Amino acid sequence: MRILLTGEIGSGKSTVVREVLRLAAFERVTGLFSRRVDERDGSRGYRLVSSLDGREMRFAFPKSGPDDGPGKFRIDREVFDRFGAEVLRAAARDADSPLVIDELGIFERGASAYVEAVGECVARKRDALVVVQERARDFWTPILRTEEFDRCAEVTLRNRDGLPITLAELFSRPGGGERPGNR
Repeated sequence: MRILLTGEIGSGKSTVVREVLRLAAFERVTGLFSRRVDERDGSRGYRLVSSLDGREMRFAFPKSGPDDGPGKFRIDREVFDRFGAEVLRAAARDADSPLVIDELGIFERGASAYVEAVGECVARKRDALVVVQERARDFWTPILRTEEFDRCAEVTLRNRDGLPITLAELFSRPGGGERPGNR
């Protein structure tokens, strides 16, 4: 079962993913999670976390000056190209464990090795739960070949509480996720 989730920032996409993983009770998942970093001084950033071994690397930092480009954060795309691509290549070799990528957005657009690794990894996995920010959907659609996904769902404030049960059930149905590596 391959499921694509989209939604606006703050709609609850990551919360839905965490609940689907809890309900589906996979023995193991492979992939990456993006997590927000809140510093004591009030500044924010983001980091990538590997589900394989728990390693993490920060990729978004508070801006330090006008040379940091547009947007709220200074982005280190090398983190995606080195660390993120490495984790996804390892995930692609583990055919039995479902892939989870939470989430793909606009920060990654300039990281060509990472973008390529995302496409290759998703193409190799039978079971996947991939999250894309709505604002980045047009960029990621051809890379992910979204027409090959079994289900696509938009997470909204209205459906986010019931969606995890529906999605977890899809993974547990025969032919829908009940494969080696899953419980």
